[in-house]
Amino acid sequence: MTLLRAPPMRLYFPAAVILLTSLLSAAPVINEVQSTNTSLPDQYGQFMDWVEIYNPTNGAIDLSGYRLSDSLNDRSKFVFPAVSIGPGGYLLVWCGQSAEFPVPGPYPAGQLRSASFAISSGGESIVLTAPDGATVVDEFPALPIGTSGGIGRSLGRGTAEFSGTLFFYAVPTQGAANTTVGLATEALPVPSVSQSGGVFRSAVTVQLSVPAGLTGATLRYTLDGSDPTESSPAYDGPITLTATGNASTQYSWIPTNYQQVGSPFYEGWQPPQGGVARLNVLRTRIFKAGVAPGRIVTHSYLVHPDGAGRYPYPVVSIATDPGNLFDRDRGIYVPPNFSNDGSAWERPGHIEFFETDGSLAFAGDIGIRLHGNTTVNRPRKALRIYARNQDGPSTFNHRIFPQRDTAFFDTFLLRAGGNDWGQAIFRDALVSEIAAPSGLDHMSARPAAVFIDGEYWGLHNLRDRIDEGYYFHRYGLGETEFAQLEIPAGNGSWPVHDRGNDAAGLLQDFEDILRDAAGNEFGGASGYDTLAGRIDIANFIDYQAHEIWSGNTDWPGNNIRLWRAVTPDRSPGAHPRHDGRWRWILFDTDFALGLDFFYVPGYEQGPEHNTLAYASQPGGGNFIGNSENGTLLLRKALENPRFRDEFINRFADLLNTTLSAEHATAKLEEFRALYAPGMAEHVARWNQPGNWADELARIGNYLALRPAALRGHLAGRFGLAGTAELTVGVTEGGQGSVKVNSLAFEPSTPGVSPEPYPWTGTYFQSVPVTLTAVPAPGYRLAHWLREVGESSGNVIASDSAAASATWSSGSNGGSGFGAWSLQASTTNRRNAGWFLDNGRGGWGFYANDGHLAAATRPLAAPLAVGHTFTVRLRHGTVASPGDVGIALLDNNGVNFFRVRRIWSSDRYEVNGQISDVPVTTGSLDVEFTMTSATTYTARLIPVGGSAYELSGTLPSNGTGAINRFQAFNYSAGNGSGTDFFVTSLQISESGGEADTGYEVYSTSTTITPTLSADTGFVAAFEPEPAVALSIEPPVWTVGFGNAPLTVRAVNSLGDTDANFTGIVTLTVTGPGGVVGTYSAAAVEGLATFAAADLPAGSYGLSATSGVLITDTEAQLTVRAAATFLPVGSGVWHLASNWDTKTVPNSPAVSVVIPANTAANRDVTNNAPTTVASMTFELGSSAFRNRINGTTGQPLTLQSASGLSTITVTGTGAGHANIEVPGGVTLANDVILDVQSTGSTNAEYGALRLQGIWSGAGDVIKRGPGMSGITGAGKGFSGQVVVEQGVLTFSEPAISGNNVTSYTVQPGGQLRLSSAGNPRNYLFKGPLHLAGSGRSGVPENENLGVLGALRLEPGGAGTVAILANRIHLNDSADVHVPAGNTILFGGPLTTTTSSNVLTKSGGGTLVVSSGASDFAGGFALNRGTLSLDHAGLTNSVRALTLGNATVLNGTGHWGGSVEARSGSTLAFVTGSSPGGAASLRAGSFVADGVVTIAVTPDAAAVAGSYPLLSVEGAATGLDNLALSLAATNFPAARLSFRHGTLYAVLSATGGPAEAWLLQYGLPMDGTGDGADLADPDGDGLVNLVERALFLHPRETGAGVWTVTSGADREAFAVTYRVARNQSDLTVTAESSPGLGTDAVWTPLESEVADDTHSDYTIFRASLPRSGASGFVRLKVTGRESD
Repeated sequence: MTLLRAPPMRLYFPAAVILLTSLLSAAPVINEVQSTNTSLPDQYGQFMDWVEIYNPTNGAIDLSGYRLSDSLNDRSKFVFPAVSIGPGGYLLVWCGQSAEFPVPGPYPAGQLRSASFAISSGGESIVLTAPDGATVVDEFPALPIGTSGGIGRSLGRGTAEFSGTLFFYAVPTQGAANTTVGLATEALPVPSVSQSGGVFRSAVTVQLSVPAGLTGATLRYTLDGSDPTESSPAYDGPITLTATGNASTQYSWIPTNYQQVGSPFYEGWQPPQGGVARLNVLRTRIFKAGVAPGRIVTHSYLVHPDGAGRYPYPVVSIATDPGNLFDRDRGIYVPPNFSNDGSAWERPGHIEFFETDGSLAFAGDIGIRLHGNTTVNRPRKALRIYARNQDGPSTFNHRIFPQRDTAFFDTFLLRAGGNDWGQAIFRDALVSEIAAPSGLDHMSARPAAVFIDGEYWGLHNLRDRIDEGYYFHRYGLGETEFAQLEIPAGNGSWPVHDRGNDAAGLLQDFEDILRDAAGNEFGGASGYDTLAGRIDIANFIDYQAHEIWSGNTDWPGNNIRLWRAVTPDRSPGAHPRHDGRWRWILFDTDFALGLDFFYVPGYEQGPEHNTLAYASQPGGGNFIGNSENGTLLLRKALENPRFRDEFINRFADLLNTTLSAEHATAKLEEFRALYAPGMAEHVARWNQPGNWADELARIGNYLALRPAALRGHLAGRFGLAGTAELTVGVTEGGQGSVKVNSLAFEPSTPGVSPEPYPWTGTYFQSVPVTLTAVPAPGYRLAHWLREVGESSGNVIASDSAAASATWSSGSNGGSGFGAWSLQASTTNRRNAGWFLDNGRGGWGFYANDGHLAAATRPLAAPLAVGHTFTVRLRHGTVASPGDVGIALLDNNGVNFFRVRRIWSSDRYEVNGQISDVPVTTGSLDVEFTMTSATTYTARLIPVGGSAYELSGTLPSNGTGAINRFQAFNYSAGNGSGTDFFVTSLQISESGGEADTGYEVYSTSTTITPTLSADTGFVAAFEPEPAVALSIEPPVWTVGFGNAPLTVRAVNSLGDTDANFTGIVTLTVTGPGGVVGTYSAAAVEGLATFAAADLPAGSYGLSATSGVLITDTEAQLTVRAAATFLPVGSGVWHLASNWDTKTVPNSPAVSVVIPANTAANRDVTNNAPTTVASMTFELGSSAFRNRINGTTGQPLTLQSASGLSTITVTGTGAGHANIEVPGGVTLANDVILDVQSTGSTNAEYGALRLQGIWSGAGDVIKRGPGMSGITGAGKGFSGQVVVEQGVLTFSEPAISGNNVTSYTVQPGGQLRLSSAGNPRNYLFKGPLHLAGSGRSGVPENENLGVLGALRLEPGGAGTVAILANRIHLNDSADVHVPAGNTILFGGPLTTTTSSNVLTKSGGGTLVVSSGASDFAGGFALNRGTLSLDHAGLTNSVRALTLGNATVLNGTGHWGGSVEARSGSTLAFVTGSSPGGAASLRAGSFVADGVVTIAVTPDAAAVAGSYPLLSVEGAATGLDNLALSLAATNFPAARLSFRHGTLYAVLSATGGPAEAWLLQYGLPMDGTGDGADLADPDGDGLVNLVERALFLHPRETGAGVWTVTSGADREAFAVTYRVARNQSDLTVTAESSPGLGTDAVWTPLESEVADDTHSDYTIFRASLPRSGASGFVRLKVTGRESD
């Protein structure tokens, strides 16, 4: 029949509502997804992820512009081209990254390729979006699809293609309906395992269990690493795991490559030698019929008597279904699949990483891929491990490499040694760790014992992977914030994007650098600066130096990667790697350190290989040809003189430290010791390496000889004269250090002794070195000293090839020599001849095919005793039967001395005997000295290496006179590599023994000497001179027991400058100006002044001497101070009780009451007494120190200065007490300076003032401690100011005084201490508050820190009433402890409206009607704020309620009320609905869950009660939660309308009332609450909204569908019905037409989905009839409607 599209219609009947909708939908849907494809390759054999799109309509759908993605945040990863799907048709989209498609297509009709994303097997959303890029058409949720029994399964819709139910399918169905058996996606829980995996010394028993309450489930497990399946053993009791493993070894016997076992590779798979160690791998999961199996739980148990001592390195256990690795079709570890890569060949697994102590460092789900190119062909493969956490961030959180501070890794490698797998297995790792101190980006290394599915898989190298996670975790750079390039193999290759941001401009940036280099743009000083702004030159040099040193010839024709931050940030404090300059990455150095493979370039040369020349030639190479662009930048940069010198010196620095033979060999020994314990087991497992000890000896030989060879290569490449030993030192340790070029010589410098001085290194002559003196704090450089000695001899003959423009017979240069005579055994210049090449070595010879080329030169005078002849020679290879060398002859041609390289020897021949001097292809210096007429000594010195000493007797058949020099090349061979060179001829005579000494060389911090011989430099440091004068003690007291004052000259370290002897002038300044000037001469930096005769008072002190002044503000206090002597009690008026031997009784006298350490003390005032000030020194005493007296004997505080002080010091729990019965008179202002905070007494603290106090003086509280004024009789009338600490008053002390005002400044606290209800504090004046409370003590509430005003009655139940005016000078805190109340009964005012009164503590603050003019703000941090008809109409500030706070009462708040999460607003209703709201506010914000606590009046009836009236905006109302304190209203809710929040109370609770209450509709069924009302205007009345579980205030859609059934013989009508609405019925009906006479027939319905808590899904079937028709849903309400 023809189906017609019709608009939605609503028909109303007396008791029913029918909803009509279209039978068609024009949108495509996602039908099936597979993320781990192991069985359905594309037509090119590629196992890619895929998504299937289905057209459920009867018409074609044009997909042009639709988007497909694996991310809701980036929905446009793949945009469909012009393609359509026919009715009921399918479209298959193959997914993966571009690099994962070796064959990119084309694909047949019905298939597309998306190269923009792959699908994670761990689960991620798949989103189909409309062409507008915003509307989500369909979405599959993020479910872990994974595999089943190792076979990739799919996630798809139910058998009806448009079904909303998803299933897992073990048999995916591309391009067809999902008709295979599917398993529900219900998430089963994981089983419990009684014992977690780990390392154990004896057998382990493990019990498994299913979570309680799960029925119909079966627990199955495996012990061989395989995924548990329904055929796996069912758990039936405890499992005991033993040391030998509970499963046989089987995977170790599977060949993993083509068996090419023999020469020359020895790289074919071979079976293990005997048994293979095992650990136990227990894998378990829960099964339930009809449901996808639960998640696998994996635990590994290594059981061995040695426990964690079994392996000295981490143990890595990998569990994966064996087929993932070894299956012929899908296994990635076996041929032919090991050559495949990309996400399609990632296999799921589980990893456990046990540290060396046996502890589990981390465990989790992983993705496993092979790593490497050619090396995947070897039996043991490198594995790349990806974190694949299904429940959170995919990151390994552990410091896998202890030598590096990174603790987060997204990926890491288990490397098998690469090309070094059958030799040392750690070459690349060793190079990386030796290079680590340079800061180069490299792959950190660490060995690990790896087990796969429980079987020992050998030693692997744990390695970093430099990928997106590396840059993020190490440098904080996201994937788009860095760019990494690669220069691929091949001559002339240009760089290509490798990873990170692939914006074309970044690639262009480095290409421009190469073009500028080719155009010689980096020459000269400006060229160096330009280059330094674009690349990190230090990094570039270090990269080149380490590659060259390592002899890596798989570079630079290959393996070049570099990176930079995309957006340069060179601001101060920015990460240095964010500067946008290019930096190089050190990796893949398997060919390094003399790897002995015949196809490794230079393998036969070992440490002598000239990798510098190899790396600085434009192309060529005998294996991987150098690329033009791979060497271009180095070649061109070396043409810049500054770069050249920096390159040479940095190379020399490294060869002297981290790349020295000693340091590198020590690193090798560390690796040997680390790997050796497990090497025998490793070799038995893989039969390789077969000669590990020999291979390490080869590396050791390389490391020992490499520095000397490299120095020769550097000297030859740059035409350097030679090397010299540089020695540096310091005159005295601790005063400073020396930096040589890039090397800072500290004990921590790699390759340097912990006590580095004197330090000696080898540097090149004619290349200036930079020496920098680095003074320690307080020191400066005095000067540099240079080592000097007597002349070592006079040069009497000298010449060098560098001085020759040409070279021919008869030519002469230099001095002391005759002309050259050149001979060749043939006139055919192709076979023998000579040439000049200073770049390669000087005067050159070539000869082949049995011919000879020679040059002879006479000496101006015969060589005499004491003369030394020197020459530098250099050669390449020597072919059979040739030789090359030099000789010293007499006139008859007799050899007196000859050095030859013979083709058949690797040692030099000297005078016919093979010496111990090894052959070098670098430069060799030869020194010959006549020690007598018949004897000689000789030194052969490889440039940069150590000298070999020789001695001998001259031949007797000569004339006795050496007067000729000869150089020769006899048939060394064809090609430039066989040429022979000599240069630097010199004859000198000895000047005798040299006496070494030192002379001042420079006073500059940095010097750049050029070495011409072995030289030493010493940095001499000295203390910095005096920079200031210090007065000691800074507070000087004269009077009783006075001491002299000292002025000290100090340097920047604060040490005395004993060299200072100047005159110091001391100036004393009083209130009226200078009162005295005194002078004293300093002796060894100290000037001493005796006590001065000055009147009492306070004075300022300053000292000067020349340009030096005091660096402190010193004070001089002159006072008469009397100290009480008795250790116990005593009377005041007894002269012997005072150290002055007179009774202190004068306004000019102060007293000191020292600590009493044995018992409480009383000092009894027994006569009228006047003192200026009093000091109580409590010390650490816990006892009371009291001044009391006899009746009628007053104590007066009066000072000649007009200001008295009562000071309390100490740390103990004791206190001072003044309780004089005769009273205390404040004749002037008094400072209570309480420094002691040891007393924790909340009533009076460390100073208690009792008794009668009178007078007009002010009381000023200072110091962090507490003082208490308690008891009646406090009639003083000044002001009270609390500047710091606590001043506490009892209620009688407040009420009885006449204080005009109280002021609390920030840092101070006024505390009220009386308990009771009520306590009326009758302040006579206003109370001014500012600050949050007490300062100068730890933020500890035990010390009562909070509150500028604080109630502290010592318990609960106190109500303190303050009827006076309270004024905020600034924002202030009022603290009320729990169970207590402060009531503000008077005016509350503020200086500015920005001031906030903060309430802290768990008690209650009541603000009464007197605060109606307050214009500030309130913040309620704890407890309760009660508005007692406060009004507060003028307030424009916020009232902020913190967590766990309560606001109650009645009032009007003119500003905003901001309620934070966890706060409560409490209300009491009236007895009848309506009336005025209890609380009015300018605006209201509920920021989080806020409780509205409502207590109905006892006579309250059902209805709406106003609680809160809001004049402005009200936000966060959805966060309000009602708490009702009554049981007679079963239905209650909150309702906000017309600016007022109501409590709606109902006495009934039927389904309709509950629904109306839930959505805030009138519960009486009127207005928006009527059954046929439509509050949201969506065409669905309340009766329908309620029946179909919809929101009455939000537009409803998608509640029912009509689709073509699976068999296409009927239509399926799917709809949902709300639960708990028992008074409503919903019926699906059909009719052939519309109108009043239409006949509607009910359809037979059945439950389709009963799993939802709020509604049930029904499905009805409507047979196809061939004619058009309509369906409707009929909702029947209550009979009364």
